[in-house]
This record gives sequence, C-alpha cells and structure tokens, in this order.
Amino acid sequence: MSDIILETHNLHCQYPDGTVALQGISIAIKKDKKIALLGTNGAGKSTLLLHLIALLKPTCGNILFKGKELQYNRSSLATLRSQVGLVFQDPDSQLFAPSVRQEVSFGPINLGLSEKQVAERVFRSLELSGIPHLADKPVHFLSYGQKKLVSIASVLAMNPELLILDEPTASLDPQNAMEIMNLLNTLNQKGMTVLLVTHNVEEAYGWADEIILMNNGLITGQGTPENILSQDELLAGNHLTKPLILDIFNSLQLAGHLPENLPVPRTREALMALIQNNTPVKRII
Repeated sequence: MSDIILETHNLHCQYPDGTVALQGISIAIKKDKKIALLGTNGAGKSTLLLHLIALLKPTCGNILFKGKELQYNRSSLATLRSQVGLVFQDPDSQLFAPSVRQEVSFGPINLGLSEKQVAERVFRSLELSGIPHLADKPVHFLSYGQKKLVSIASVLAMNPELLILDEPTASLDPQNAMEIMNLLNTLNQKGMTVLLVTHNVEEAYGWADEIILMNNGLITGQGTPENILSQDELLAGNHLTKPLILDIFNSLQLAGHLPENLPVPRTREALMALIQNNTPVKRII
C-alpha cells in the first residue's frame, strides 16, 4: 500500500490575466510527515495549495489522491475535502458562524453525522486546540491568535488525514506562534500528516521532517532541512537566508570550536547542549 496521500504531476497554472503561477510542479506528500513548503512571497505556494484542495483546476498536469487521479466532480471533491483540510492564512476569511461551537460544528453537520457524533467531534477538536473554554464565545470577540486556533479546530473536526496550513503563524506574537507549532507537533504525533506553508526559514528548519523549496512557480529543492538549508548558493538563488542556528553551528565548526562529526542541531536547546558539552568550546568561554 502506498504511503503517498497526495501527489502532483507536471502541474501548470496560468491565470486568466496571463500570469504564470505554476510551472511543472511534481511533488509527493507522504503519510505521517511534517512537511514545510518554503518560499518567498510570490513563489506560488498559495496557488499550489488551492490546487491540492481542488479549489483551482490546473491548466495542465494532474493530481493523484491516494493513487487515483483526482476527478473534478462533486463526489470526488467531497471525498478529497473530507480527508484533506486547509486552514487559510487569514482566519477572518474562513470563520463565519456567530459562536465558536457553531463554527466547529459546521463541517461535521454537513457530513450528516448524528447530534452525538457532532458534539464528540467538536469537543475533541476544541480540546486538541486548547480552546474548550472558548466554545460559547462569539467569534468576533476573539483575539487574532484565538481565531487562528478556532480555524484550525474547525478543520480538525472533519478528521482530516492531511492538514494543510497557509502561514499559520503569520502576524502572531512569539507565544501564540509557539502554541500553534506545538499543536502541529501534537497532531503529527497522533498520526496526522501536516503540510505547513511558510516563508519563515527559522520556523521551517526547526519543525519540518522535509523541506520543499519553491521559487517562481518551480520546485527548486527538496530534502531534509539540514541538507536543503545548508546550501548557501541554493538559498541565495531562492532569496532566502540560512537559519541562525545552523549558521552559528557551521561557523563554530569552521573556527575549530566544534568537531566535524557532531549531529546538526535543529533547535536552540540542541545547539546550546553541543556548545556546553564540547571541551574546545569550554576552553574559549
């Protein structure tokens, strides 16, 4: 049985005004992974997302969902969208119900679930998102960070196999951003595949299992964060900079303060542990 949920083959998109947004995109999204689609503004990331959820139809190329070519009929699209959930960047463009409970209930109700099943899904989604205390709050009274969590909870209520998020930490303060990233880690640990779209190199480096690099409607790199984000020329060509943690680590190695055979740190804590536990570094502090 294939471990690929969604894949695209030679996907092209040209908008009616002539703008070319995608130029032959071929990617595979594997189960149980944390994947970061990374690129600057205008790279084509959001356009690709709209194709993955079939809100846009490609100019040419095709999309396979669990090994079968996606058909753009009501039945096929309903199946796709019941298993692949998209959280938009701006929660105000996604949220519409008067209260949080009504918002999170909307998807399960449309699936035709019983009142008990809907209530169970709403409870579970709010618990996972850490916002059960907001269940009866009016949506328009919530902070921006709370709205972000409600928008995620409303998608989780559909029990998606693949969760796609477009810039989920954009415009959030560090504490709220950390809450979102911790939630995505928890969801992945529970078996959900998560595709995060971002232009934040630091965020992608510390979180993802796999990086898909995108620029000018093209896939320009794909691999582990340590591999992709350590290539200076590749980053420069995509108008990105090396993650600070990786940059410091590489600089310490080049200066001879850290041995060459150490594991590459992905977090600040891992980097500090390497520094503290290496004798050469202790001598220079």
